[in-house]
Amino acid sequence: TIVTGTGFPGSTSTEWEIGGIGDFNGDGKADFIWKNETSDIVAIWLMNGISIASSKVLGGIASAWKIEQMGDMNGDGKADVVLKNTTTGEVKVWLMNGVTLIGIGSPDTVSTDWDIQP
Repeated sequence: TIVTGTGFPGSTSTEWEIGGIGDFNGDGKADFIWKNETSDIVAIWLMNGISIASSKVLGGIASAWKIEQMGDMNGDGKADVVLKNTTTGEVKVWLMNGVTLIGIGSPDTVSTDWDIQP
């Protein structure tokens, strides 16, 4: 599914929640990562101000996985995604290059009582 438009769409289905905001393509502009809470599909919107420059559906993840934070984990100047399994406490890092997933790491497992903070 590709989302296109010339201006910010203003709304999405209530099933979609913003998972985070980060600069996924290194252009200095904030981009959105979304998760559909019904289908567990994850998508990224690369933004140009209030316009969607491009978008991509990354695929689905199990419902126990929550998008926790964005951050440049590998020092390439682009946002990566930190996820946590709410059932097991496993933490994963998606290394991103724009809308392309270039690697996955599993740094550790933490107690499910712990929260990941910026």
